[in-house]
Amino acid sequence: MEEGGNWCLIESDPGVFTELIGNMGVKGVQVEEIYTLDDDFSTLDHVYGIVFLFKWENNKQSSDISNSSDDRFDNNQPIFIKQIVQNACATQALLSILLNHDQIELGPELANLKDFMQQLDPHSRGLVLSNSEVIRQVHNSFARQQLIEKDNDDHSDDSKDNDLFHFVAYIPFNNLTYKLDGLSNGPILVSDPNRSADLPLGWIKDALFDIKQKISSIGDGFDIRFNLMALTKDCRISYSSRLEQISTDISALQTKLQQLEINNNSASPQDIADEISNSISRLANEKLVIENKLHLQNCKLQNYSIENARRKHNFVPMIMLLIKELAKKNLLQQAIDKSKK
Repeated sequence: MEEGGNWCLIESDPGVFTELIGNMGVKGVQVEEIYTLDDDFSTLDHVYGIVFLFKWENNKQSSDISNSSDDRFDNNQPIFIKQIVQNACATQALLSILLNHDQIELGPELANLKDFMQQLDPHSRGLVLSNSEVIRQVHNSFARQQLIEKDNDDHSDDSKDNDLFHFVAYIPFNNLTYKLDGLSNGPILVSDPNRSADLPLGWIKDALFDIKQKISSIGDGFDIRFNLMALTKDCRISYSSRLEQISTDISALQTKLQQLEINNNSASPQDIADEISNSISRLANEKLVIENKLHLQNCKLQNYSIENARRKHNFVPMIMLLIKELAKKNLLQQAIDKSKK
């Protein structure tokens, strides 16, 4: 099996990753950006894994490579995929999380991929991924349009002038914490019982500790060009479930209150009725709060879709047409002068 076609660079953005995962057929998962390394992730709904983007330095050989191992046929270690092709590390980091959680609804494409990869070695898994036309097309659908196409035959200047960035994933697996880096030889154990004793979120402390170490080792230790995102359960699932439960509870309380009013005489205890009414009021207020959160989440996903459409759209024909029309009307120079002010 040979390496597949080209994979493009994609933007590190929660909207891109959320839609990319959905386009691969995965259901019930979203991506949230993390803005501080001190976050305890307690506000997120079931964190499946963490994706970390950082500046990759070719001249630094990581000790992770020598500490990792080949996980062929080893069910006690997570599924690890060796990175075979360039620019696939973003999607590969996402897959490293998705394929190692049985509770995630993968969809037919990824479910078949996982079953096929299960008994392969990491390098063969990388070849399988690089030759997956479906995943490659989904990945490349998020390529940003280039205003000017540059001849890439000569890369002599690119390696000197452009910084390279790399994605890795962190996951909990069998009560341990692993880093999955496609450039390493296998899954890397980063667990420390002193940090991760307070499960289930203890593994996040292991991941953040390793991330902080990595950041401090890049350049002079003050490089802020990194990005952190968490793959979580779609919060709308929990919101919808809670709204259903609230509706059921309110209906039951209203029925109880009606029966109390019918069955009781003038000597009925008013405090019971008041307590039921207060409970209904509290639930109604909670319902309004959750409905607002659900609305905001739907709006955020809609904005993601709009922004992704803008990323993918080629605006060059429109721009060229606009320039030509301005030139025809002798307004081009005026527009240029105005833009310089």
